[in-house]
Amino acid sequence: MTRHEPKTHRAIPNWMYPFAAIAVLFLVIPIWALLWRLPWLEIGELITAPASIDALWLSVWTCSVATLLCVIFGAPLSLWCSREDQYGPWQAKLARLTRGVLRLPMVLPPVVAGLVLLQTWGRYGLLGQYLDLFGWRIAFTSVAVVIAQTFISLPFFFASFESALRASGHKYERQARILGAPSNTIFWQITMPLVRPALASAAALAFARALGEFGATLTFAGSLQGVTRTIPLDIYLLREDDTGQALALSLVLIILAIALAVFAQFIGKSAKWQTEEHRDKRPANPESDTVKLAAQTEAVRQLAEKLADSKTGPQIRVQAQVPERKVTIDTTFPAGQTTALVGPNGSGKSTLLSVLSGTLGYDGQVDLGLKKVGILEQKPVLFPHFTNQTNIEFALRFSHPNLNRAARAERAAQALAAVGTSHLAKRYPSQLSGGEKQRVAIARLAAGAPEIVLLDEPLSALDEDAAKQARQLLKEVLAALKATTVLVTHHSQDVLELAHWMVVLKQGKVYRRGEPDALLGLLGDDPQKAKLAVVWS
Repeated sequence: MTRHEPKTHRAIPNWMYPFAAIAVLFLVIPIWALLWRLPWLEIGELITAPASIDALWLSVWTCSVATLLCVIFGAPLSLWCSREDQYGPWQAKLARLTRGVLRLPMVLPPVVAGLVLLQTWGRYGLLGQYLDLFGWRIAFTSVAVVIAQTFISLPFFFASFESALRASGHKYERQARILGAPSNTIFWQITMPLVRPALASAAALAFARALGEFGATLTFAGSLQGVTRTIPLDIYLLREDDTGQALALSLVLIILAIALAVFAQFIGKSAKWQTEEHRDKRPANPESDTVKLAAQTEAVRQLAEKLADSKTGPQIRVQAQVPERKVTIDTTFPAGQTTALVGPNGSGKSTLLSVLSGTLGYDGQVDLGLKKVGILEQKPVLFPHFTNQTNIEFALRFSHPNLNRAARAERAAQALAAVGTSHLAKRYPSQLSGGEKQRVAIARLAAGAPEIVLLDEPLSALDEDAAKQARQLLKEVLAALKATTVLVTHHSQDVLELAHWMVVLKQGKVYRRGEPDALLGLLGDDPQKAKLAVVWS
Protein backbone atom coordinates (compact mmCIF):
# COMPACT_ATOMS: atom_id res chain seq x y z
CA MET A 1 0.00 0.00 0.00
CA THR A 2 1.35 3.41 -0.97
CA ARG A 3 1.40 6.04 1.73
CA HIS A 4 0.22 9.49 0.67
CA GLU A 5 1.47 12.40 2.71
CA PRO A 6 -0.98 15.26 3.32
CA LYS A 7 -0.52 18.37 1.25
CA THR A 8 1.03 21.27 3.09
CA HIS A 9 0.64 24.94 2.33
CA ARG A 10 3.68 27.05 3.00
CA ALA A 11 3.18 30.23 4.93
CA ILE A 12 5.24 32.32 2.51
CA PRO A 13 6.01 32.09 -1.24
CA ASN A 14 9.19 30.32 -2.32
CA TRP A 15 10.79 33.50 -3.67
CA MET A 16 10.97 34.95 -0.13
CA TYR A 17 13.28 32.24 1.22
CA PRO A 18 16.48 33.61 -0.36
CA PHE A 19 15.84 37.01 1.19
CA ALA A 20 15.29 35.36 4.59
CA ALA A 21 18.53 33.40 4.18
CA ILE A 22 20.45 36.57 3.31
CA ALA A 23 19.10 38.25 6.44
CA VAL A 24 20.29 35.34 8.59
CA LEU A 25 23.72 35.31 6.97
CA PHE A 26 24.00 39.08 7.34
CA LEU A 27 23.62 38.65 11.11
CA VAL A 28 25.58 35.42 11.58
CA ILE A 29 28.67 36.01 9.43
CA PRO A 30 30.00 38.96 11.52
CA ILE A 31 29.70 36.86 14.68
CA TRP A 32 31.56 34.04 12.95
CA ALA A 33 34.23 36.50 11.79
CA LEU A 34 34.76 37.62 15.38
CA LEU A 35 35.07 34.03 16.58
CA TRP A 36 37.49 33.28 13.72
CA ARG A 37 39.82 36.15 14.66
CA LEU A 38 39.84 35.48 18.40
CA PRO A 39 43.23 34.55 19.92
CA TRP A 40 41.83 31.44 21.57
CA LEU A 41 45.16 30.40 23.14
CA GLU A 42 45.38 33.70 25.06
CA ILE A 43 41.73 34.29 25.77
CA GLY A 44 41.90 33.31 29.46
CA GLU A 45 44.75 35.72 30.10
CA LEU A 46 43.02 38.53 28.17
CA ILE A 47 39.71 38.21 29.99
CA THR A 48 41.33 38.03 33.43
CA ALA A 49 43.50 41.13 32.93
CA PRO A 50 42.96 43.65 35.79
CA ALA A 51 41.40 46.28 33.48
CA SER A 52 39.05 43.66 32.01
CA ILE A 53 38.00 42.41 35.44
CA ASP A 54 37.29 45.99 36.57
CA ALA A 55 35.21 46.70 33.45
CA LEU A 56 33.33 43.40 33.73
CA TRP A 57 32.51 43.85 37.41
CA LEU A 58 31.44 47.47 36.90
CA SER A 59 29.19 46.50 33.99
CA VAL A 60 27.54 43.64 35.85
CA TRP A 61 26.66 45.53 39.01
CA THR A 62 25.62 48.79 37.31
CA CYS A 63 23.45 46.91 34.79
CA SER A 64 21.90 44.88 37.61
CA VAL A 65 21.00 48.04 39.52
CA ALA A 66 19.68 49.72 36.37
CA THR A 67 17.53 46.68 35.57
CA LEU A 68 16.19 46.61 39.13
CA LEU A 69 15.25 50.29 38.82
CA CYS A 70 13.51 49.56 35.51
CA VAL A 71 11.44 46.83 37.16
CA ILE A 72 10.60 48.84 40.29
CA PHE A 73 9.50 51.94 38.42
CA GLY A 74 8.70 50.59 34.97
CA ALA A 75 6.40 47.72 35.97
CA PRO A 76 3.78 49.89 37.76
CA LEU A 77 3.95 52.42 34.93
CA SER A 78 3.50 49.68 32.32
CA LEU A 79 0.53 48.26 34.22
CA TRP A 80 -1.09 51.70 34.46
CA CYS A 81 -0.64 52.51 30.76
CA SER A 82 -1.83 49.07 29.64
CA ARG A 83 -5.19 49.53 31.39
CA GLU A 84 -6.12 52.79 29.68
CA ASP A 85 -9.49 51.38 28.58
CA GLN A 86 -10.56 51.27 32.24
CA TYR A 87 -10.07 55.00 32.76
CA GLY A 88 -12.00 58.12 31.93
CA PRO A 89 -11.27 60.05 28.70
CA TRP A 90 -8.63 62.41 30.16
CA GLN A 91 -6.80 59.59 31.98
CA ALA A 92 -6.75 57.50 28.80
CA LYS A 93 -5.26 60.44 26.88
CA LEU A 94 -2.65 60.89 29.61
CA ALA A 95 -1.73 57.19 29.37
CA ARG A 96 -1.32 57.45 25.59
CA LEU A 97 0.78 60.60 25.96
CA THR A 98 2.96 58.90 28.56
CA ARG A 99 3.45 55.93 26.24
CA GLY A 100 4.66 58.24 23.49
CA VAL A 101 7.00 60.26 25.72
CA LEU A 102 8.63 57.14 27.20
CA ARG A 103 9.60 55.93 23.76
CA LEU A 104 11.51 59.11 22.98
CA PRO A 105 14.86 57.91 24.47
CA MET A 106 14.67 54.88 22.16
CA VAL A 107 15.12 57.10 19.10
CA LEU A 108 17.51 59.65 20.60
CA PRO A 109 21.15 59.36 19.50
CA PRO A 110 23.15 58.08 22.52
CA VAL A 111 25.36 61.17 22.58
CA VAL A 112 22.28 63.41 22.73
CA ALA A 113 20.93 61.27 25.58
CA GLY A 114 24.20 61.81 27.43
CA LEU A 115 24.02 65.57 26.90
CA VAL A 116 20.43 65.60 28.15
CA LEU A 117 21.50 63.81 31.33
CA LEU A 118 24.48 66.11 31.76
CA GLN A 119 22.23 69.17 31.54
CA THR A 120 19.98 67.63 34.19
CA TRP A 121 22.36 65.99 36.67
CA GLY A 122 25.64 67.74 35.92
CA ARG A 123 27.28 70.17 38.33
CA TYR A 124 25.51 73.10 36.68
CA GLY A 125 22.48 71.11 35.55
CA LEU A 126 18.83 71.68 36.30
CA LEU A 127 18.88 69.36 39.33
CA GLY A 128 22.60 68.79 39.77
CA GLN A 129 23.26 72.39 40.85
CA TYR A 130 21.09 71.90 43.92
CA LEU A 131 22.65 68.54 44.75
CA ASP A 132 26.08 70.18 44.48
CA LEU A 133 25.16 72.46 47.39
CA PHE A 134 25.12 69.37 49.61
CA GLY A 135 28.31 67.97 48.13
CA TRP A 136 26.52 65.37 46.02
CA ARG A 137 28.04 65.11 42.55
CA ILE A 138 26.62 62.64 40.10
CA ALA A 139 28.28 63.31 36.75
CA PHE A 140 31.44 61.24 36.07
CA THR A 141 30.71 58.79 38.90
CA SER A 142 29.43 55.21 39.04
CA VAL A 143 25.99 56.62 39.89
CA ALA A 144 26.08 58.44 36.56
CA VAL A 145 26.67 55.10 34.83
CA VAL A 146 23.56 53.64 36.49
CA ILE A 147 21.48 56.70 35.57
CA ALA A 148 22.63 56.59 31.94
CA GLN A 149 21.88 52.87 31.67
CA THR A 150 18.46 53.28 33.31
CA PHE A 151 17.57 56.23 31.06
CA ILE A 152 18.38 54.21 27.95
CA SER A 153 16.99 50.81 29.00
CA LEU A 154 13.78 51.88 30.78
CA PRO A 155 11.95 52.65 27.50
CA PHE A 156 12.87 49.20 26.16
CA PHE A 157 11.57 47.56 29.34
CA PHE A 158 8.39 49.62 29.18
CA ALA A 159 7.72 48.94 25.50
CA SER A 160 8.15 45.18 25.93
CA PHE A 161 6.27 44.75 29.20
CA GLU A 162 3.44 47.18 28.44
CA SER A 163 2.78 45.55 25.07
CA ALA A 164 2.60 42.12 26.72
CA LEU A 165 0.19 43.42 29.36
CA ARG A 166 -2.10 44.98 26.77
CA ALA A 167 -2.07 41.78 24.71
CA SER A 168 -2.96 39.61 27.72
CA GLY A 169 -5.95 41.80 28.65
CA HIS A 170 -7.40 42.09 32.13
CA LYS A 171 -10.19 39.51 32.26
CA TYR A 172 -8.56 37.65 35.17
CA GLU A 173 -8.16 40.85 37.18
CA ARG A 174 -11.79 41.70 36.42
CA GLN A 175 -12.90 38.24 37.59
CA ALA A 176 -10.91 38.62 40.81
CA ARG A 177 -12.53 42.01 41.48
CA ILE A 178 -15.96 40.48 40.99
CA LEU A 179 -15.06 37.73 43.45
CA GLY A 180 -14.24 40.45 45.99
CA ALA A 181 -10.43 40.31 46.02
CA PRO A 182 -8.72 43.57 47.13
CA SER A 183 -6.29 45.37 44.82
CA ASN A 184 -3.11 44.16 46.55
CA THR A 185 -4.25 40.55 46.42
CA ILE A 186 -5.13 40.88 42.73
CA PHE A 187 -1.72 42.36 41.95
CA TRP A 188 0.41 39.84 43.86
CA GLN A 189 -1.63 36.67 43.35
CA ILE A 190 -3.25 37.18 39.95
CA THR A 191 -1.45 39.81 37.87
CA MET A 192 2.18 39.10 38.79
CA PRO A 193 2.15 35.29 38.42
CA LEU A 194 0.45 35.59 35.03
CA VAL A 195 2.85 38.22 33.66
CA ARG A 196 6.02 36.69 35.12
CA PRO A 197 7.30 35.41 31.74
CA ALA A 198 6.72 38.81 30.14
CA LEU A 199 8.34 40.55 33.11
CA ALA A 200 11.41 38.31 32.89
CA SER A 201 11.68 38.88 29.15
CA ALA A 202 11.38 42.66 29.56
CA ALA A 203 13.97 42.67 32.38
CA ALA A 204 16.37 40.61 30.26
CA LEU A 205 15.92 43.07 27.39
CA ALA A 206 16.58 46.00 29.74
CA PHE A 207 19.74 44.33 31.11
CA ALA A 208 21.01 43.60 27.61
CA ARG A 209 20.39 47.18 26.51
CA ALA A 210 22.10 48.56 29.62
CA LEU A 211 25.02 46.19 29.10
CA GLY A 212 25.60 47.51 25.60
CA GLU A 213 25.14 51.21 26.47
CA PHE A 214 28.05 53.31 25.24
CA GLY A 215 27.37 56.84 23.97
CA ALA A 216 25.31 58.23 26.84
CA THR A 217 27.65 56.69 29.40
CA LEU A 218 30.75 58.15 27.75
CA THR A 219 29.19 61.63 27.49
CA PHE A 220 27.64 61.75 30.95
CA ALA A 221 29.95 59.54 33.05
CA GLY A 222 33.28 59.60 31.22
CA SER A 223 35.75 56.68 31.11
CA LEU A 224 37.55 56.19 34.42
CA GLN A 225 38.89 52.70 35.07
CA GLY A 226 37.09 51.02 37.96
CA VAL A 227 34.67 53.96 38.26
CA THR A 228 32.83 54.53 34.96
CA ARG A 229 34.61 52.41 32.34
CA THR A 230 32.20 49.62 31.43
CA ILE A 231 32.95 46.78 28.99
CA PRO A 232 31.72 48.69 25.88
CA LEU A 233 33.95 51.65 26.79
CA ASP A 234 36.90 49.36 27.42
CA ILE A 235 36.37 47.67 24.05
CA TYR A 236 36.24 51.08 22.38
CA LEU A 237 39.57 52.11 23.92
CA LEU A 238 41.26 48.76 23.14
CA ARG A 239 40.03 48.32 19.57
CA GLU A 240 43.26 49.81 18.11
CA ASP A 241 45.88 49.26 20.82
CA ASP A 242 45.01 45.66 21.73
CA THR A 243 42.60 44.12 19.23
CA GLY A 244 42.87 40.66 20.81
CA GLN A 245 41.69 41.87 24.20
CA ALA A 246 38.89 43.88 22.56
CA LEU A 247 37.71 40.73 20.75
CA ALA A 248 37.91 38.70 23.98
CA LEU A 249 35.72 41.23 25.82
CA SER A 250 33.31 41.24 22.86
CA LEU A 251 33.01 37.47 23.28
CA VAL A 252 32.09 38.04 26.93
CA LEU A 253 29.27 40.37 25.87
CA ILE A 254 28.01 37.84 23.33
CA ILE A 255 27.99 35.06 25.95
CA LEU A 256 26.12 37.29 28.40
CA ALA A 257 23.56 38.15 25.72
CA ILE A 258 22.98 34.47 24.94
CA ALA A 259 22.65 33.69 28.65
CA LEU A 260 20.03 36.43 29.00
CA ALA A 261 18.03 35.06 26.06
CA VAL A 262 18.12 31.52 27.48
CA PHE A 263 17.12 32.81 30.92
CA ALA A 264 14.12 34.71 29.55
CA GLN A 265 13.00 31.67 27.55
CA PHE A 266 13.40 29.36 30.54
CA ILE A 267 11.32 31.63 32.78
CA GLY A 268 8.64 31.82 30.12
CA LYS A 269 8.31 28.03 29.97
CA SER A 270 8.87 27.20 33.61
CA ALA A 271 5.32 27.94 34.79
CA LYS A 272 3.99 24.53 35.76
CA TRP A 273 0.41 25.43 34.79
CA GLN A 274 1.62 25.80 31.18
CA THR A 275 3.37 22.44 30.90
CA GLU A 276 2.02 18.99 30.18
CA GLU A 277 4.32 17.15 32.60
CA HIS A 278 2.49 18.64 35.57
CA ARG A 279 -0.85 17.27 34.45
CA ASP A 280 -2.60 15.08 37.00
CA LYS A 281 -1.57 11.55 35.95
CA ARG A 282 -4.17 9.75 38.04
CA PRO A 283 -6.73 7.93 35.89
CA ALA A 284 -10.11 9.57 35.63
CA ASN A 285 -12.83 8.12 37.77
CA PRO A 286 -15.13 6.30 35.32
CA GLU A 287 -18.12 6.70 37.62
CA SER A 288 -17.82 10.47 37.56
CA ASP A 289 -17.79 10.44 33.74
CA THR A 290 -20.97 8.36 33.58
CA VAL A 291 -22.78 9.87 36.53
CA LYS A 292 -26.47 10.24 35.92
CA LEU A 293 -27.68 13.76 35.40
CA ALA A 294 -30.45 13.42 38.00
CA ALA A 295 -28.03 12.36 40.73
CA GLN A 296 -25.60 15.08 39.76
CA THR A 297 -28.14 17.89 39.80
CA GLU A 298 -29.45 16.65 43.14
CA ALA A 299 -25.92 16.83 44.57
CA VAL A 300 -25.55 20.36 43.26
CA ARG A 301 -28.89 21.37 44.72
CA GLN A 302 -28.02 19.98 48.13
CA LEU A 303 -24.65 21.70 48.08
CA ALA A 304 -26.13 25.07 47.09
CA GLU A 305 -28.81 24.82 49.76
CA LYS A 306 -26.17 24.01 52.36
CA LEU A 307 -23.99 26.94 51.37
CA ALA A 308 -26.65 29.58 50.82
CA ASP A 309 -28.43 31.35 53.64
CA SER A 310 -32.23 31.50 53.85
CA LYS A 311 -32.41 34.99 52.37
CA THR A 312 -33.65 35.68 48.88
CA GLY A 313 -31.54 37.77 46.54
CA PRO A 314 -32.41 41.48 46.44
CA GLN A 315 -34.54 43.31 43.92
CA ILE A 316 -32.29 45.29 41.59
CA ARG A 317 -33.43 48.68 40.38
CA VAL A 318 -31.37 50.02 37.48
CA GLN A 319 -31.43 53.62 36.29
CA ALA A 320 -28.14 53.93 34.43
CA GLN A 321 -26.72 55.76 31.46
CA VAL A 322 -23.50 55.04 29.61
CA PRO A 323 -23.36 57.93 27.11
CA GLU A 324 -20.24 56.76 25.27
CA ARG A 325 -22.08 53.54 24.37
CA LYS A 326 -25.49 55.19 23.83
CA VAL A 327 -27.10 53.03 26.50
CA THR A 328 -29.90 54.21 28.80
CA ILE A 329 -31.45 51.47 30.94
CA ASP A 330 -34.41 51.89 33.29
CA THR A 331 -35.73 48.57 34.56
CA THR A 332 -36.14 46.32 37.58
CA PHE A 333 -34.96 42.77 38.16
CA PRO A 334 -37.30 40.89 40.56
CA ALA A 335 -35.87 39.57 43.81
CA GLY A 336 -34.78 35.94 43.84
CA GLN A 337 -35.77 35.27 40.23
CA THR A 338 -34.02 34.90 36.89
CA THR A 339 -34.51 37.55 34.24
CA ALA A 340 -33.39 36.80 30.68
CA LEU A 341 -31.81 39.75 28.91
CA VAL A 342 -32.06 39.44 25.13
CA GLY A 343 -31.53 41.69 22.16
CA PRO A 344 -29.41 42.12 19.03
CA ASN A 345 -25.68 42.67 19.16
CA GLY A 346 -24.93 46.22 20.28
CA SER A 347 -28.23 46.63 22.12
CA GLY A 348 -26.53 47.09 25.52
CA LYS A 349 -26.67 43.64 27.11
CA SER A 350 -22.97 43.33 27.91
CA THR A 351 -22.86 46.98 28.94
CA LEU A 352 -25.61 46.38 31.49
CA LEU A 353 -23.82 43.32 32.88
CA SER A 354 -20.61 45.35 33.23
CA VAL A 355 -22.55 48.04 35.10
CA LEU A 356 -24.05 45.44 37.45
CA SER A 357 -20.66 43.80 38.04
CA GLY A 358 -19.10 47.17 38.90
CA THR A 359 -16.47 47.01 36.13
CA LEU A 360 -17.86 49.88 34.02
CA GLY A 361 -18.53 53.47 35.00
CA TYR A 362 -22.01 54.91 34.46
CA ASP A 363 -24.30 57.83 35.28
CA GLY A 364 -27.38 57.18 37.38
CA GLN A 365 -28.13 54.75 40.18
CA VAL A 366 -27.70 51.01 40.66
CA ASP A 367 -27.92 49.94 44.28
CA LEU A 368 -26.53 46.46 44.95
CA GLY A 369 -25.59 47.21 48.56
CA LEU A 370 -22.95 44.83 49.90
CA LYS A 371 -24.43 41.78 48.19
CA LYS A 372 -22.15 39.06 46.92
CA VAL A 373 -22.03 38.88 43.12
CA GLY A 374 -21.16 35.81 41.05
CA ILE A 375 -20.61 35.74 37.30
CA LEU A 376 -20.50 32.96 34.73
CA GLU A 377 -19.40 33.79 31.20
CA GLN A 378 -19.40 32.15 27.80
CA LYS A 379 -15.74 31.18 28.26
CA PRO A 380 -15.23 30.41 31.95
CA VAL A 381 -12.65 32.75 33.48
CA LEU A 382 -10.68 30.30 35.60
CA PHE A 383 -7.29 31.50 36.81
CA PRO A 384 -4.82 29.50 34.70
CA HIS A 385 -2.07 29.35 37.35
CA PHE A 386 -4.43 27.82 39.96
CA THR A 387 -5.62 24.24 39.98
CA ASN A 388 -9.36 23.76 39.65
CA GLN A 389 -9.75 23.23 43.38
CA THR A 390 -7.57 26.25 44.18
CA ASN A 391 -9.75 28.34 41.88
CA ILE A 392 -12.73 27.60 44.08
CA GLU A 393 -10.77 28.08 47.31
CA PHE A 394 -9.60 31.50 46.10
CA ALA A 395 -13.21 32.59 45.52
CA LEU A 396 -14.23 31.30 48.95
CA ARG A 397 -11.58 33.44 50.65
CA PHE A 398 -13.64 36.52 49.87
CA SER A 399 -17.22 35.22 49.68
CA HIS A 400 -16.86 33.38 53.00
CA PRO A 401 -13.97 35.02 54.90
CA ASN A 402 -14.98 33.25 58.11
CA LEU A 403 -13.87 29.88 56.71
CA ASN A 404 -10.35 28.70 57.50
CA ARG A 405 -8.12 27.06 54.92
CA ALA A 406 -9.21 23.51 55.76
CA ALA A 407 -12.89 24.43 55.56
CA ARG A 408 -12.37 26.13 52.20
CA ALA A 409 -10.59 23.06 50.85
CA GLU A 410 -13.41 20.79 52.05
CA ARG A 411 -16.10 22.98 50.54
CA ALA A 412 -14.22 23.23 47.22
CA ALA A 413 -13.90 19.44 47.11
CA GLN A 414 -17.64 19.09 47.76
CA ALA A 415 -18.43 21.52 44.95
CA LEU A 416 -16.26 19.65 42.45
CA ALA A 417 -17.76 16.34 43.52
CA ALA A 418 -21.25 17.71 43.06
CA VAL A 419 -20.63 18.50 39.39
CA GLY A 420 -18.76 15.26 38.75
CA THR A 421 -15.25 16.68 38.42
CA SER A 422 -13.50 15.41 41.55
CA HIS A 423 -10.89 13.68 39.39
CA LEU A 424 -9.98 17.05 37.87
CA ALA A 425 -9.28 18.80 41.17
CA LYS A 426 -5.48 18.87 40.78
CA ARG A 427 -5.48 19.75 37.11
CA TYR A 428 -5.14 23.21 35.64
CA PRO A 429 -7.82 24.85 33.48
CA SER A 430 -5.63 24.56 30.37
CA GLN A 431 -5.89 20.78 30.72
CA LEU A 432 -9.71 20.69 30.57
CA SER A 433 -12.25 20.57 27.78
CA GLY A 434 -14.78 23.38 27.36
CA GLY A 435 -17.51 21.42 29.10
CA GLU A 436 -15.24 20.51 32.02
CA LYS A 437 -14.23 24.14 32.47
CA GLN A 438 -17.86 25.20 32.60
CA ARG A 439 -18.62 22.54 35.21
CA VAL A 440 -15.76 23.81 37.38
CA ALA A 441 -17.05 27.36 36.93
CA ILE A 442 -20.53 26.25 38.01
CA ALA A 443 -18.98 24.55 41.05
CA ARG A 444 -17.22 27.82 41.94
CA LEU A 445 -20.49 29.71 41.54
CA ALA A 446 -22.37 27.26 43.78
CA ALA A 447 -19.62 27.22 46.43
CA GLY A 448 -19.56 31.03 46.63
CA ALA A 449 -23.35 31.19 47.19
CA PRO A 450 -23.76 34.69 45.70
CA GLU A 451 -26.94 36.68 46.18
CA ILE A 452 -26.69 38.20 42.69
CA VAL A 453 -25.72 36.06 39.69
CA LEU A 454 -24.76 37.41 36.27
CA LEU A 455 -24.79 34.92 33.40
CA ASP A 456 -23.23 36.07 30.12
CA GLU A 457 -24.19 33.47 27.50
CA PRO A 458 -22.79 30.71 29.74
CA LEU A 459 -23.83 27.81 27.47
CA SER A 460 -23.28 29.17 23.96
CA ALA A 461 -19.78 27.70 23.62
CA LEU A 462 -20.88 24.14 24.50
CA ASP A 463 -22.22 21.42 22.24
CA GLU A 464 -25.84 20.37 22.57
CA ASP A 465 -25.33 17.52 25.06
CA ALA A 466 -22.92 19.47 27.27
CA ALA A 467 -25.21 22.51 27.18
CA LYS A 468 -28.18 20.39 28.23
CA GLN A 469 -26.38 19.05 31.30
CA ALA A 470 -24.90 22.44 32.22
CA ARG A 471 -28.32 24.06 31.84
CA GLN A 472 -29.86 21.57 34.27
CA LEU A 473 -27.00 22.09 36.72
CA LEU A 474 -27.48 25.84 36.54
CA LYS A 475 -31.20 25.50 37.07
CA GLU A 476 -30.69 23.55 40.29
CA VAL A 477 -28.00 25.93 41.54
CA LEU A 478 -30.06 29.06 40.90
CA ALA A 479 -33.16 27.56 42.51
CA ALA A 480 -31.22 26.55 45.60
CA LEU A 481 -29.37 29.86 45.93
CA LYS A 482 -32.54 31.94 45.53
CA ALA A 483 -30.29 34.49 43.88
CA THR A 484 -31.42 37.40 41.76
CA THR A 485 -30.10 36.40 38.34
CA VAL A 486 -29.58 38.29 35.08
CA LEU A 487 -29.11 35.98 32.10
CA VAL A 488 -27.81 37.26 28.77
CA THR A 489 -28.55 34.76 26.02
CA HIS A 490 -29.45 34.32 22.36
CA HIS A 491 -30.91 30.85 22.89
CA SER A 492 -34.65 30.44 23.44
CA GLN A 493 -34.09 27.16 25.32
CA ASP A 494 -32.08 29.01 27.99
CA VAL A 495 -34.92 31.50 28.40
CA LEU A 496 -37.65 28.85 28.65
CA GLU A 497 -35.83 26.60 31.13
CA LEU A 498 -34.03 29.13 33.31
CA ALA A 499 -35.87 32.44 33.24
CA HIS A 500 -38.95 33.71 35.07
CA TRP A 501 -38.94 37.04 33.27
CA MET A 502 -37.66 38.39 29.99
CA VAL A 503 -36.36 41.84 29.08
CA VAL A 504 -35.71 42.76 25.44
CA LEU A 505 -33.19 45.52 24.71
CA LYS A 506 -33.04 47.47 21.48
CA GLN A 507 -30.70 50.36 20.67
CA GLY A 508 -29.59 50.69 24.28
CA LYS A 509 -33.08 50.87 25.81
CA VAL A 510 -35.70 48.48 27.19
CA TYR A 511 -37.93 47.50 24.25
CA ARG A 512 -40.20 44.89 25.85
CA ARG A 513 -40.49 43.01 29.10
CA GLY A 514 -42.75 40.27 30.40
CA GLU A 515 -43.00 36.53 30.94
CA PRO A 516 -40.96 34.39 28.54
CA ASP A 517 -43.91 32.32 27.30
CA ALA A 518 -45.87 35.45 26.46
CA LEU A 519 -43.05 37.16 24.58
CA LEU A 520 -41.83 34.04 22.81
CA GLY A 521 -45.43 33.15 21.99
CA LEU A 522 -45.52 36.18 19.74
CA LEU A 523 -43.32 34.25 17.38
CA GLY A 524 -45.58 31.27 16.77
CA ASP A 525 -47.37 28.34 18.30
CA ASP A 526 -44.25 26.50 19.41
CA PRO A 527 -42.04 28.62 21.74
CA GLN A 528 -39.54 25.75 21.94
CA LYS A 529 -38.55 26.49 18.35
CA ALA A 530 -38.67 30.25 18.71
CA LYS A 531 -35.81 32.28 17.34
CA LEU A 532 -34.91 35.17 19.59
CA ALA A 533 -33.45 37.06 16.66
CA VAL A 534 -36.92 38.14 15.54
CA VAL A 535 -38.30 39.19 18.94
CA TRP A 536 -37.14 42.74 18.38
CA SER A 537 -37.79 42.87 14.64
